Amino acid sequence: MQDDISQGGISLDGEGSIYLHGFTESSNFPVTTEAFQTEYGGGDYDSFLIKLNNDGSRSWATYLGGADTDAGRGGCKIDLDGNVIVQGWTASTNFPITANAYQQDHAGIIDIYLAKFSPDGNLIWSTFFGGSARDFGNGNCTIDANNNIYIHGNTLSSDFPVSTQAFQSISAGSHDVYVAKFTSAGAMEWSTFFGGNASDYGTGGCVVDQANNVYIQGYSRSTDLPTTSGSFQPVFGGGFRDAFLAKFDQTGLLKWSTYFGGSGDDLGSGGLALDNSNNIYMQGRTLSNNLYTTPDAFQSSASGGWDIYFVKFDEPGNVQWSTYYGGAQNDQADGGLAYGPDDMLLAFGWTRSANFPVSIDASQSQFGGAADQYLIKFSTILGTSNNPHIVSDMAIWPNPSNGVATISISPINSGIIKLDVVDIKGNIVKHILTKSLISGQKYSIDADFADLAAGIYVVQLSGSGELTTKKLIITK
Repeated sequence: MQDDISQGGISLDGEGSIYLHGFTESSNFPVTTEAFQTEYGGGDYDSFLIKLNNDGSRSWATYLGGADTDAGRGGCKIDLDGNVIVQGWTASTNFPITANAYQQDHAGIIDIYLAKFSPDGNLIWSTFFGGSARDFGNGNCTIDANNNIYIHGNTLSSDFPVSTQAFQSISAGSHDVYVAKFTSAGAMEWSTFFGGNASDYGTGGCVVDQANNVYIQGYSRSTDLPTTSGSFQPVFGGGFRDAFLAKFDQTGLLKWSTYFGGSGDDLGSGGLALDNSNNIYMQGRTLSNNLYTTPDAFQSSASGGWDIYFVKFDEPGNVQWSTYYGGAQNDQADGGLAYGPDDMLLAFGWTRSANFPVSIDASQSQFGGAADQYLIKFSTILGTSNNPHIVSDMAIWPNPSNGVATISISPINSGIIKLDVVDIKGNIVKHILTKSLISGQKYSIDADFADLAAGIYVVQLSGSGELTTKKLIITK
């Protein structure tokens, strides 16, 4: 059995066709007969690109690689003419590069590749992009209204190809982020480093707004990342790494940049999304228990392990809301983030938390195994679910309890709630009830915990996309 991995992005064209970009070690990967590259090139992996029709049938599929390892781990985007742009990295000196390439020769140990295919699978152009060390095309890419292409990732090359008037022309640390703009014909328009005195990684989202400003996401170990004066968080928050968000104009000048992190480990790797008013949304994951959250946060405190976070910035870079989201175990925001109709966000990732906050009517309301995927639909207005919060407060007495306690609930909106008891590993060990509550009434629920061993638990109230928890101590 061999690996076929789709980590290079997915995109949808105007006719509903789906493009998948990734990498494979399979020499019998199902490419089409007339594909651009029908044979496995060699090395540990070859990249691949697939087009599926809107009914799920295969239109075409091709390898993309040379004699060494090639990894389609960057973006996959459709331009206004229906062409598909893919980014990744390659160790192959014979990677298929076109005659009109910006960079004809493989310059280092690993180079970025950028390639453009027509809707019928023909290679229009492809180019290397990199210096004499290792350069990784593992960020994302995006297209502006003029079919210009923006890419970002990270580099170890001090001689990485940056433009003459680059915002940052010299590498500042070990790993630096790069940001670059290419024309639709594959010519580099500008390129710049972005980094500080340690390691910086451009591994998250890359989006462009209506004025062709480009936003990039990533994370940094540098205490002197080039943040701007007056930004939301100009100073490193502590811990091992902080997330960052940066905005460049269409000429490559930095407009603003900010850290986003607390005293733990914070990663900006879960994706970016823009709404119609150029507000920017960021998903990531955190080990910080003091990450900044707003008073209207869906979840104001960390739940345990890695937690997801969501944050909304306005166009000048001010935080509009910020919230944790997660359960007692590790929750990983590594899937993606998208803005949709009715001011809603869609977020995708995976979780190991059995008490991950899911809605009552979820298609799968119970944890399935060691790790489950999640799909979240969020309102962009307050960072809450699409439904109003039901409960304003919950109390338990006596607490500690010898096995019997009363749970008091005061609903501020009507709706259905579910009460469960969760152990310190995040497993639901007892279901108390599922009940419809009426706004304005007070509820006292007598709960019997005699079947539970002495210890520390959490009483978890979920409903309408919200999660409220209280610690419960049982003594015997």
